[in-house]
Amino acid sequence: MLSDPYLLLLKQLLSDPYLLTPIYYNEGTIVNDPVIWIIIIAFYAPLHFMLPVLFLFIVGHESEADRKQLIRNALVDAAASMVVAFGLAIMLVYYEHVALAMVALVLFMLVPFMRIIRNRRVLK
Repeated sequence: MLSDPYLLLLKQLLSDPYLLTPIYYNEGTIVNDPVIWIIIIAFYAPLHFMLPVLFLFIVGHESEADRKQLIRNALVDAAASMVVAFGLAIMLVYYEHVALAMVALVLFMLVPFMRIIRNRRVLK
């Protein structure tokens, strides 16, 4: 059994109107901060550009000229898909779909890989 001071404290805590009031997170206020977007871009851009190039170096058995062409195409695709991805992400965040925006950013990282695979089939 709880002693009287504990019961009194529990009663005071439960009678506090702010304790049981749900706290709503307004997603628009944090993600609309330009510093947050700069941090997201700073972490997203290296992954978006380096992963396809790393993939080409590790898996590629092409000649040097073919590899340069594939890397150039992958970097162009990465730049274009990153611009589209961030445009879509900013629009989704504006409509308060932050989770969907992050999923879109991750899925757009696959676009350069699709072009790499397609170009490899053309080269063979």
